[in-house]
Amino acid sequence: MSYYTKITKAGLAAISSAMNNSSKVPITYMAFGDGNGSIPEPNENSSSLVNEVYRVGVNKVEVHNKNPNWLVCEAIIPSAVGGFNIREVALYDNTGKAMLAVASYPPTYKPSINEGAAKIQTIRIIIQVDNTGNFELVIDPDIVLATIQALNNESNELKNYIKTNTLAVVESMSDLLKIQPFDGQTVETKGFHEADNFLLAQPYSGGAKYTFNASIPHSHHNGGTVIALGSELPTDWTDHESVAEWFLPKTGVGLGAWVLVYSGQIDVTWFGANPNFKLGVDNSLAFNRALMIKNDIFVPPGNYIIHRPILTNKAHASMRGSGIFITTITVENQHWESLEFNEKEYNSAIVVTSGVQDTWITGGTFSGFSLLGNSYEADGKHGFFFDNVCTKVSLNTIEIVAFDKGIYTYKSWLHSYHNVTITDCRTNSIHMDSFANGYSITGCCLYGKETVTLKHLVVENACYGNSFTGGAIEKCNVGVSVRNNAQINISGTDFEEIRVLAFESTDCEKLPSKVENSSVMGNPSQSMFATN
Repeated sequence: MSYYTKITKAGLAAISSAMNNSSKVPITYMAFGDGNGSIPEPNENSSSLVNEVYRVGVNKVEVHNKNPNWLVCEAIIPSAVGGFNIREVALYDNTGKAMLAVASYPPTYKPSINEGAAKIQTIRIIIQVDNTGNFELVIDPDIVLATIQALNNESNELKNYIKTNTLAVVESMSDLLKIQPFDGQTVETKGFHEADNFLLAQPYSGGAKYTFNASIPHSHHNGGTVIALGSELPTDWTDHESVAEWFLPKTGVGLGAWVLVYSGQIDVTWFGANPNFKLGVDNSLAFNRALMIKNDIFVPPGNYIIHRPILTNKAHASMRGSGIFITTITVENQHWESLEFNEKEYNSAIVVTSGVQDTWITGGTFSGFSLLGNSYEADGKHGFFFDNVCTKVSLNTIEIVAFDKGIYTYKSWLHSYHNVTITDCRTNSIHMDSFANGYSITGCCLYGKETVTLKHLVVENACYGNSFTGGAIEKCNVGVSVRNNAQINISGTDFEEIRVLAFESTDCEKLPSKVENSSVMGNPSQSMFATN
């Protein structure tokens, strides 16, 4: 569901009157409602909330720093007030009777301090208007002074509460690092970064729970699951050096660190990965650090920019997203750099390798995401590279778009690819090189849309026991190329828009391949199959 604000008819009338009289619309109160258990759709005819539960004076009205037509209105609910849900929010004028705007709001429970959660709740809503200069904040001094006094009174109460209880809520990692903690204290963050776009349905990402452990050395800091006391969060996440430094262990002999409370997979946003398509931000740093801590990561919905390869050199790697088109990893080509690992240079979005010649890595699962290369040239960049020797790897429900090669495997065997779509890769969609044995490729589609792929599937150099079943191979010069004692059986596959050959086999007399129950559409006059 999307959450948004709508100016009411009363609000529009107030704006019209203010423009005609060269005056301003007074915004004085913010009201909160629970919608009687559901999220109401904002209605311009509304004059009241469905079920108002609390009202407070607005403490700030300002123009958004990134959009001059957005007016940000903010109010604070003290921690002593609570015990209700917020699903709807409204703004009122200085009379408290004219509703100027109404908004739907992500369901939020506002606890009271008596319920064991000390939480001063700040609520912000955004209204879009043509002229933000027509509005002003009109303060009811009785309400605002009472609220300020209540907050001042609560500050001591809150300090005492934090000293005797273990739960507090802060907005971001930056706020967590400002706390002077006690041993055993637990704090929850709404997000890793401060929210900068409240028009998003989920303005926060990477929220988590941390417990302070006074005996953990600062040298255990890793930027995600262990945060050393006194650490400085990068102020600019486009600055590669400062972000890389954030993930390094801290020097010195200090003690005390916040420890992430979690079980199961590691969420990459806990390490600061930004899902909001932030150009200039290299999320590969967060991915790689998360994989170093635990080789089992989850990538929530969003679009993550990377400037360098995501690399794992551990067995049983697991990387799961929320689905293609839902979780996306995007290469930002203008900032792209290859990565050197154990004296070898890698130019691939995702790399799995032991880094040691002829040393095995067993097990790997990748599923539920799209991988966008944004390259339509033969620049040597791969989507996936499984290098020397990766066995028992599974790819399931993956989309790979616009690389030189979609998947390149070298001296790796027993791979299973299911429901993988590879589109617009310039040289090859899949290249199986040297002892790529026992591959099962099912329901996979190799397409050319914006470009014509040279050879969609290449199998070469002593590869055998492989199969490609179902799926489609479309728009290329050569569909399948098998050479130098290699073998693959094709069954139930549709070939379409093949410009030269659907299938070619060269120097593979001892390991003959089969093509059966497959169709070739739009083939030219020459034979679609060639064996030398």
